[in-house]
Amino acid sequence: MVSLIALLYKLRDLRRDRREPGLLALCATFAVLTITYTLFIPVVWAWVDRVLGVPNIGGIINQGMVILLTMAQLSVVLRWSAPAEVAWPRIRYRLWLYSLVLGAMAVLYALALATEVQDHEYVLALVRSPYYQVYLVLYLGAYTLGQADVMRLCWRYAKVAGRPWLRRGLRLAAASSALGLVYSAGRIGDLVAALFDYTGEWWEPVVQVCIGLAALLKVVGWTIPGWGPRLSVALGAVDRRRALRELTPLWQALYRSAPDIALIDPLGGGQRQKLDFRLYRKVIEIRDGQLALRPYLDPEVAGTARRLGVAAGLSGSELDVVVEAARLRVALRDQAEGYRPEHSGSVGSDGVGDLAEELSWLRRVSRAFSGSPVVAAVLAETSREHA
Repeated sequence: MVSLIALLYKLRDLRRDRREPGLLALCATFAVLTITYTLFIPVVWAWVDRVLGVPNIGGIINQGMVILLTMAQLSVVLRWSAPAEVAWPRIRYRLWLYSLVLGAMAVLYALALATEVQDHEYVLALVRSPYYQVYLVLYLGAYTLGQADVMRLCWRYAKVAGRPWLRRGLRLAAASSALGLVYSAGRIGDLVAALFDYTGEWWEPVVQVCIGLAALLKVVGWTIPGWGPRLSVALGAVDRRRALRELTPLWQALYRSAPDIALIDPLGGGQRQKLDFRLYRKVIEIRDGQLALRPYLDPEVAGTARRLGVAAGLSGSELDVVVEAARLRVALRDQAEGYRPEHSGSVGSDGVGDLAEELSWLRRVSRAFSGSPVVAAVLAETSREHA
């Protein structure tokens, strides 16, 4: 179902650009995944065997689909990683190579079927047939080398991909191929174990889980470059709304101290402005409020806050944030009480670079301003000093 949804999702793009080989290969990847896992359903598998009149033919079709899947994956990563004129010769070479593999598999399986056996001896005779053993070696060899090739190419091109979500998609695709190699190792282990009259029952659950996870990672990895940027936009909006909430305690305290900092009426049209604009204005207004509070910033408060912060185990930027929050809390209290220190301090600017860094800094200061126990301790200690 997941691969079918991914196929329907990408078919929209295919209608707009039918000549793009990478997009065609991507749709083929999801189509093959859908068919393969549909055939894995026991009822469907039995129905295919019954309709075609060949026992276990569903499994053989699935193995052919696995080779087609490898071809499609290689085509996708080669097209994503290079211009069409560079990628197409590489894609064509691999298409010919895996087409030959599929042809050889078909011939070997037909030769294995040609062995004259009774119906009840079919499975046993097929497994013992030298043609079928060569068939399995060819299938597993092609699949293993193909998945290793996909993993190598995805990991290599992920390092130079320009778009973040494309890099993530390629890495997920590489991870899916790595899990596919676990499946390959399990199937090779089955062949080796059979030589010693042993079964691979104990590692079969691991093989099944890995191949299932590989399919899901394929779907996510090959589609995430398309929907990932929209996810970033959505998460960015959520984070900006959270930033607005986090800045509110500090902004409200500064607004009560200096109402003129609000260039837009906080009870009027400001709430209807775009989210980015509201956040940008709030950062500016907080900085304006800090400047208005400058005459009440006592330099000695910073020393007290730093001492109590160190005693509480804070250091580095965490300590700087608490010191700045404490300076603002004490300054606001002193302003409300009409107390002005003999020497005023400067407005803190730690952590400030571009707008993103400034926003991050003020969010941390606002959280400490409203909830840090060190800030509360500084407020209490300086209050005793004034008393």
